[in-house]
Amino acid sequence: MKTPPRAHISTRLQRVRLACLLLLVVIIAGCGKPAGPPPGGSNPSATNRPANVTATNTATHSSAHEGALQKAIFEDNPSFGRDPFFPLSGRRKQQSTRAQGEAPRPKLPLSSYLKLTGLVLSKAGPSVWINGSMFSSGERGIAKVSFTNTQNMVEVQDIQLRCLEIRKNSVLISVEGESGVKELRVP
Repeated sequence: MKTPPRAHISTRLQRVRLACLLLLVVIIAGCGKPAGPPPGGSNPSATNRPANVTATNTATHSSAHEGALQKAIFEDNPSFGRDPFFPLSGRRKQQSTRAQGEAPRPKLPLSSYLKLTGLVLSKAGPSVWINGSMFSSGERGIAKVSFTNTQNMVEVQDIQLRCLEIRKNSVLISVEGESGVKELRVP
């Protein structure tokens, strides 16, 4: 009995599928194995090496070049070398000239960082908000100021101040460590 043409096509398709699956298995099985010696069976580094070099030295030497990568180390030492990203920059030289124990100070007086943030005029007595701290007339207290220092770091300091007089749109204060009276206005 003859098989119909359709059955013949399906067996041919099964054979092709089986061949592809076998090829895929062989490829996957071969991927996990390390490469063998070069064709011809000889090791070219073994023929060119001196007589006093052992095979273990050659094996470690060749494995170091084949798969192991060495990690680069960058040491930021201003007294040695240049900036690898900006070789013509003088940024690193400026850092090395600054004294190590010296604390960076703001260029402006600390009172210039004070801001009148609120003004309350009530029957109980006027009060003001300066940098988030509340003061009434004649009261001493601490206000916090934040600024960016010369190293571009945010620095927070406490300022001791005294509220001298509260006016309709401003306040007069005196800051400890600074001479004179400063007027803060409502923004």
